[in-house]
Amino acid sequence: MSHVSEDYFSILDRMKWYMIVSIIILLYFIASQLILQTTQNNDIRILKDVFTPQEIDYLQECSSGITDITTPCFENFHRELVSRIKSKLNVDYLSIDHARFSNNNNTDAKTFHRDVRPTIFVQEYPDVYTIICYLDEAIIQIGNRVIKSNPGDIVIFNSFYLHSGRDMNMDSTRNRRVLQLFEVFMDPQKELEFKKHYSRCEYVKSKFIQKYVYNSYLDVRIVLEYLHLAGYFQTSCSSGTLYKTLINEKNNYIKNIDGVQYYIDL
Repeated sequence: MSHVSEDYFSILDRMKWYMIVSIIILLYFIASQLILQTTQNNDIRILKDVFTPQEIDYLQECSSGITDITTPCFENFHRELVSRIKSKLNVDYLSIDHARFSNNNNTDAKTFHRDVRPTIFVQEYPDVYTIICYLDEAIIQIGNRVIKSNPGDIVIFNSFYLHSGRDMNMDSTRNRRVLQLFEVFMDPQKELEFKKHYSRCEYVKSKFIQKYVYNSYLDVRIVLEYLHLAGYFQTSCSSGTLYKTLINEKNNYIKNIDGVQYYIDL
């Protein structure tokens, strides 16, 4: 009889913990949806028809490698892309700090994140941008806005916005070629003011988290990013800065194209 009672209470204990975990997951999911509905996303621009279909075919062919950006073709692509963005936006100044070319292998992009992280809550975000050029069909979500992109489309948005690649599957063999340009400025004075309060930080990226957490069905990073806490884990950064970027420069730097530092991973 005692043995039966012990089994009974053991089952009750397990059920209690299952319920607690389920409630926590549900509350986290609800919080995530509320965050997406209330975050800013008004500073978004989408450029279409930047390249002709023939040019897109050529770019797809010469960028078939996952991270091979060392070819003359890719360097020409980079220069032509910058030139056409400036023409489309009608700007003379376009400063780009760093970049990454990926093909469905940037695991961290699957969860909601910021490309530039504030260390405090700010009322207005500085005018610093992320520019993404897609060479295949892809979906990106910025805040509560879902954008379906075709090959050659360019999406420009404030680097502080929470965003995520919504159609990513690390086990898929399909192409999802994306060129990302980070910390882009269109005004030299705003760039100078931003960099007075900015630091670039080295950090340690966990392969376990990348493979099993970022690739899970539940976005576990969004609340941490929203509360500006994600950048405090395993980082080495100057104190007293208002804005920071996490880049593992020592292991992931590839090359420099016209002053833009390219990384295999961020």
